[in-house]
Amino acid sequence: MAYIPPNPNGQATSANSAPVVIASDQSPIVVSSSNQTAVSTVSWTSATAVNTTLMLVVTDLNVATLTMSNTATMTAGVLTFEVSPDSGTSWFSIAMARIDSYTVETTYTLNTIANRAWSTSVDAFTNFRVRLSTAITGTGTATLKIAAQSAAVEPIVTIGQSVAASLQMTVGAALPAGTNQIGKVTILPQSSGAATTFTLLSAATTNATLVKASAGALFMITATNNSGTVAFLKFYNKASAPTVGTDTPVLTFLLPSNGGLAVPVPVTGIQFSTGIGFAITGLAPATDTTAVTLNQVQVNGAYF
Repeated sequence: MAYIPPNPNGQATSANSAPVVIASDQSPIVVSSSNQTAVSTVSWTSATAVNTTLMLVVTDLNVATLTMSNTATMTAGVLTFEVSPDSGTSWFSIAMARIDSYTVETTYTLNTIANRAWSTSVDAFTNFRVRLSTAITGTGTATLKIAAQSAAVEPIVTIGQSVAASLQMTVGAALPAGTNQIGKVTILPQSSGAATTFTLLSAATTNATLVKASAGALFMITATNNSGTVAFLKFYNKASAPTVGTDTPVLTFLLPSNGGLAVPVPVTGIQFSTGIGFAITGLAPATDTTAVTLNQVQVNGAYF
């Protein structure tokens, strides 16, 4: 005779328990340790009274999330974010981090057609609300949704200050002497604000050329010489085209015969305090005015 356990639906050990069969069409069973409120929704228009609120009980919850969308132009209207520690008896302004940017704000002005989302910690508070602190004008409708949850979320860390000025920071200890690396900067390519390029194919002159009529910096210099004789590329710190033979160059580069030159430029560039100009001559002295030949030298560069 087979052994039948006293309670076939469950025992302390699997050997004494009856098997449980789950149907093939069983809906998924969701198991979660988090607690989340239902989403509260409201729509506000120009007919909505000032100080109308959308409120949520957040006792024992950690994070409140707010979304807003409006479908037509509004010219005024301000949302104010507030929390209460005593079930709504007193209210305090709270800063919310904008999920779609690095903005942190205690209010939001309804003056554009946009979708926005915010989150904030509501630990130790009993209530969270959004209040229409300034009346809406315009034809739009602002649809607001709020919810809160107890599950941990990745925090949004924002650094800022209350006044419009350079961010003030205090160094806790003196920086070490020497060439110790204290950070890393990656330069991203830009579609605007990049260096300006220049190029010149020599005429049968000294090719006195003005590159920039004000202070600047060179970030690239290359030149080729297709002649059997050498040439000299000379740069001048001037706001006008150099007077070759009279002005003194600040840089002189030898262009070898049938050769070329690529000048190594530091990351900060080669600085010119007045302007950037150059010329090409056949000899090295600053007073030389020997012309090169037509199409002998090709010069390329870039500057700010």
